[in-house]
Amino acid sequence: MPSAPTKNANSSNIAEVYAVLFVNGPTKSVAAQSAILDALASDPETAPTNGSLNDRKRAPFSSVTLAADAGTKIGSPIFWRMKSPKYWGMVDASPQPIARILLKYEDFGPRAIRPVWSGVARLVDRLQPGYVLLHFRWINPIRDHAASMNGMATKALEYSRSAPPGVFACTWFRPELVARSARRP
Repeated sequence: MPSAPTKNANSSNIAEVYAVLFVNGPTKSVAAQSAILDALASDPETAPTNGSLNDRKRAPFSSVTLAADAGTKIGSPIFWRMKSPKYWGMVDASPQPIARILLKYEDFGPRAIRPVWSGVARLVDRLQPGYVLLHFRWINPIRDHAASMNGMATKALEYSRSAPPGVFACTWFRPELVARSARRP
């Protein structure tokens, strides 16, 4: 995972941060959902505060209840963090071999950079996803900023059919791939 942006990155121009993690599936079981939701809840600094299978019912977040519902009922968990850093997210509850976790951090300010970056890094450490996109949406984007958002809407099914959507400034790869690419012939 790349190091966190510094103050020189002009964090006051960041409007939102998107994180998309592709994990090994299937995730349509109570055990798989529990592992993912427990990882999300493990860090008090970034843990969800509310969650439900219905995006209109923001019940208090309970990884046990949400995992049981997602593993046995129709629907995927949707969750929110109602205090800083604020975000909403969802986890695929899917029989597919790859599943997607989407996090969209909103009301983003300079103080949110460190907890967001370290929270995503801890999530990566716990879940060991095969591919992660972590990108910023800027207040006044230039062409490069807009281009960095390509692939953010990629669904797990598209990923499994045609591979990752591309490499961008904050794309994370598993350590084995980094080690392999760092070797000199």
